[in-house]
Amino acid sequence: SSLTSLYNSPDLLRVNYDASANLVGFTTGESYCICDPNNLNNPKKTVSLSAMGFSIGQQTWQSQSLSYPYVFWQSGAYNSKSDPATVGCFNVETNARQFLHTYLTGSYGMKYSYNEPEGIYSTGSAVLVTFNNNDNGSNSINYLFSIPTLTADSTVSERLKSL
Repeated sequence: SSLTSLYNSPDLLRVNYDASANLVGFTTGESYCICDPNNLNNPKKTVSLSAMGFSIGQQTWQSQSLSYPYVFWQSGAYNSKSDPATVGCFNVETNARQFLHTYLTGSYGMKYSYNEPEGIYSTGSAVLVTFNNNDNGSNSINYLFSIPTLTADSTVSERLKSL
């Protein structure tokens, strides 16, 4: 086979790669691990998802993007008041949550009323986020949005208010 096993875990893995820092990030169990791509079994940093602001057992983790030292992440289920669509950012060097924000998806102009956050990707100058939007039936549309120049500085709170 042309496949090479790099890492295995009994837990669901969600993997991403920060090319500029040459680091692999992945969730496993209740943690987010940051590793050298050649040494996935020995993380350089491991952060508890709950320390990042995620409520294990109460929220649905959807995806994350590593833009070292920041980890951006999305969580949430379809139109759930107890598990709302949420975006967060955590600085793994300072072990500090930079922000945690619940989306106001009703103002995004999506066609249907059921919205679930899916993917997230940091470009460095923006954070791209996707939503699965459906009518609670067979019709669905996936939307891609850009959150411009999201950096963990003093202007983040002001930028998030417009979401």
